[in-house]
Amino acid sequence: MDNLKLDGKLLKPVAELLEIKIKNVLAIVAVKEKTAEITLKLEIKTIEREREDDFGNPVIYKEPIINYSITEKIRELKSVDKGGLGYGYQIDTDIISDEVYIQEIEE
Repeated sequence: MDNLKLDGKLLKPVAELLEIKIKNVLAIVAVKEKTAEITLKLEIKTIEREREDDFGNPVIYKEPIINYSITEKIRELKSVDKGGLGYGYQIDTDIISDEVYIQEIEE
């Protein structure tokens, strides 16, 4: 089980790319004394999937689909990175704490 955190297993690729973008922008801004902007856009949705449990019974679960876009803009320059995450995971809510968590699906 993993909480939905930026440094969690699911969102780690986004966090790593965002960190690279920030370092790149800081290097350019420091040398060229320009203004920079980084925008992170996350589109989050779920889809219902079905898999079999250890006994061959069908189990329905919600798989998170997270599409992301990181845009870096330095005056005249613009760079965009996009991707999708969430495949092979399920999202659920803890009944007691009402906290949302993700869990990797073991196939």
